Amino acid sequence: MKASMKVRGLLPVVAIASGSAFAACGNGKLPPIALRPPVSVGVTPAASVAPAPPRPAPLAATRIGSFGEGTFGPRVARNGKGAIVVSAPRGDTGRRWFARALDDQDRPIGSEHEIAEAPEDASSWDLKPVGDGYVLAWTRPSDTGEQLLSVALAADGSPRSAPTVVARSGDDLVAVRLVRLGDAVSAGALLTWGEKTVPKGAISATGTLYALALDTLGRPSAPEPTRVAEKLSAWQVAATGPSSAIVALVQRAQAKAAKDKDEKKDEKLAAREELVRNARALTVTASTKGLVTSDALVLSGDDALPEIDVVQTAPGRALVVWSDRREVDAHLFGVSLDVAGPKPKALAAARRVAPPHGDQAIVSLVATGGGAAVLLEIVSPRSVRDPRRRFQLSRLSLDGEAVARPRGFWFPYEGDEPELVRAGDDEVAVLTYGSACYGVGAEARCDPGEVRPWVLRFGGPTLAPKQVDVVDVGSATTGPAMHAFDLSCPTASPPPSARCEVLATGSGPPANVALAQVVMRGEAKPSEPRWIFREWIDTPSAPPRLEGATALAREPEFTGLHATRAGAGALVGWITYAPDDLDLKPADEPKGKKGGAKPKPKKPKAETGARVAVRLLDGAGEPLGPIATISEKALSKGDVAVAWSTVDGQGGLVSYVSRAEGEEDVYVARVDAKGAKTGKSTRITNVKGPVSDVALAALPEGGYLLGWVESRKGAPAAVYALRLDKSGGKVGNEARIGGGVAGDVSDLALSAIGSGAGGARVVAVWSDARDDATHGYADVYYAIVGSKDPSKPVVAERPIARNKTHSHYPLITPRGDGGALIAWVEDDPSASEFLELVGRPEWGARFARIDAQGNIVQAATELGVDAALGKGVATGVAAECPTGASSCRLAVAWATREGIVLAGAALGATSTPSAARALWSWFGAPSQEVAPAIVGSTVYACEDGLEKDDGRVRRLSIGW
Repeated sequence: MKASMKVRGLLPVVAIASGSAFAACGNGKLPPIALRPPVSVGVTPAASVAPAPPRPAPLAATRIGSFGEGTFGPRVARNGKGAIVVSAPRGDTGRRWFARALDDQDRPIGSEHEIAEAPEDASSWDLKPVGDGYVLAWTRPSDTGEQLLSVALAADGSPRSAPTVVARSGDDLVAVRLVRLGDAVSAGALLTWGEKTVPKGAISATGTLYALALDTLGRPSAPEPTRVAEKLSAWQVAATGPSSAIVALVQRAQAKAAKDKDEKKDEKLAAREELVRNARALTVTASTKGLVTSDALVLSGDDALPEIDVVQTAPGRALVVWSDRREVDAHLFGVSLDVAGPKPKALAAARRVAPPHGDQAIVSLVATGGGAAVLLEIVSPRSVRDPRRRFQLSRLSLDGEAVARPRGFWFPYEGDEPELVRAGDDEVAVLTYGSACYGVGAEARCDPGEVRPWVLRFGGPTLAPKQVDVVDVGSATTGPAMHAFDLSCPTASPPPSARCEVLATGSGPPANVALAQVVMRGEAKPSEPRWIFREWIDTPSAPPRLEGATALAREPEFTGLHATRAGAGALVGWITYAPDDLDLKPADEPKGKKGGAKPKPKKPKAETGARVAVRLLDGAGEPLGPIATISEKALSKGDVAVAWSTVDGQGGLVSYVSRAEGEEDVYVARVDAKGAKTGKSTRITNVKGPVSDVALAALPEGGYLLGWVESRKGAPAAVYALRLDKSGGKVGNEARIGGGVAGDVSDLALSAIGSGAGGARVVAVWSDARDDATHGYADVYYAIVGSKDPSKPVVAERPIARNKTHSHYPLITPRGDGGALIAWVEDDPSASEFLELVGRPEWGARFARIDAQGNIVQAATELGVDAALGKGVATGVAAECPTGASSCRLAVAWATREGIVLAGAALGATSTPSAARALWSWFGAPSQEVAPAIVGSTVYACEDGLEKDDGRVRRLSIGW
């Protein structure tokens, strides 16, 4: 059961989830009977086999009752060998709570016991074994607000006394939960609940957590409940002993004081303050005087999200896991706690509990032998190739460290989640949904479109799948069981005959609900009929494959990205979109009238242009510091270029185009060895005319070669280059190294490939439309210059290939043999196939090789894509050939009607690469600028999703 306030977005929306799978329909309220309409989940039915393989036998199941639409429950609770079922059906005279005992075969016995009046509308409620009986707690509305009631039930479900009003409030009472303080008959319980309020002037709701200890007869141990904590966005409670519990909280941090009157009225500022939250933990101990709460231990910074869970992992030890946005994406972090004393103590620093993979949300956390298991959802981005929800199960150590590769599976429904429970000392079980597939030996059959509930059991050091079963209860329900909920398994080491139990229902109303038994066994023998779960997310065995995904920054919209090696790590730079016609020059300060007093100066104003920023990463891909803003007055058409000095300790250089001083000019800025901007940007050019497409290359002897595209005095655009010293200062004069003949010139890239008599040899590549005055379609040209005097070409400009399509987005990367690899994209922007994103055979990503003398040694070669990616158009390409290696790595951005797919392929010394396979995908506009780049084993890209102003600089760790 989840007593938490969950959020999906920036501002929290309170949505209390109960232990029943019906929570999405109202905290245990039975939803309409059309629960699981047949839908396609992307499984291709196997070819019909005559005769069809036999289906596995149904599970043993007992019908526990028939329940009408809108019923609260049913819910089953066990206490030793006994059990009861509790529900609140809607009758002609109102709704009442009823309980009935079950025998050792789970069959209803005896008469039904009427407990009390139930609320007509939704209620937060819970049922747990306490002492030798049970306790039922629920909320109901009253004339003055809401009330929380509890009643103790005997072993047969009959009430031991009249219900007791535990709490009254003028606000909403939410997240009612009973926590049993031990398994013995002598153990009591802790009743917890929240009081949801919206403070004056606040934008979002918060909760106040209350708790009350109950004795073994279910009676309150104190006259008044204890206020445990307030200003909460989420909480969870776990027992740690017969009289103690650990409480994990996500609490709103203290708001910062406003700097001026305007800030006090700023709703955006108020919203930001309400998003400042900490993960915390405290202990609650029951005594003869009531509950005693410890001081809270702060576990995180101010970036916690309203999702948290806690379990006891060993005597005196607990694990807290929460969602945290300290790294742009929401990742899961955990802390192991010593809870043996009066106050929790952290045993280690917070650590990531699962490999990074986009935005993650915690679903459930359970203890296992020697650690825990966490079930999480990959919330975003959704895969373009399969838009179903994606969940992962990971095994954790006692310290919260992931100890095995996660096991992933698809989930076909919105508004619901899989259930995770402990199953024995070192196993777990998951209740989920998937296609109904079965077979014997090599034979297999899938019932087309039929989605059924499944129970999956995992065990061993890696939580490998040990058993899969469809919740098939035969005739115990009306029609096939299409919905299942409330999975439970024995938590101690199970005997061979041990079983998990789950409630299941079919069609209706009324709905017949059955209690099904899943015997904990091994997989079926090859000769036996078996269920086949087709929703596994398998990690590709062959490279390239995705091993992790993080976001380095969040920006509104991108127009370019560039990445380069920086020591053992990387320097990544990007530029956002802004209209190029903005006035970026500050206005002159006002002047006073002659003989008069000078007026009070006004702050110079200028429109904000494109933003250029960089981030420095270490060898593991972790940021070495915050994002460094280089300029907010750049022009998007100028792109961005970064380079890192080949001399240790000198940092790097960033280049961009701006109109900050009135004319379009090239600027450079220094970045120190820690990734921070140092000093002011330096203007390099000073001529009148359009400037665009900057490029940078670090030189082996130190310093840099800077390149850009410029049109002077109305002449055709040309490529210019200039040597810079280690500080970004000019060395010598700029020189035209290519272009300037006719047509457009764009997409400049530079790379040093070795040294010669003229200094470092630098290859320049660009897109040049000199041969097509009609359409402006370009070919890729290249030239090689010496760094000492760029005006003297080592290899004069020439095309790498000529064709009738438009060749653009070229890049250059050095190879280990002294040559280089050039890659680019070909298409026809005017063709209908381009607008429809279906492509043509002659389009796509291409690459070619040149040797150290600039000779073409491999002609233009197609980089194919896996047919599974579907029809689309290549919109960007990246490549890198690791130093000293004869192989290269390539990535291509593939735009489809649904979104963008990033695919990767490896290229040997002489071989043609295999088709690029999908690495990452997201839903977004196909026209977006992806600008992929490869540094080492990492792919960087711009990711503009469907949400406005939520673009991300994505870092993908790839196993090549």
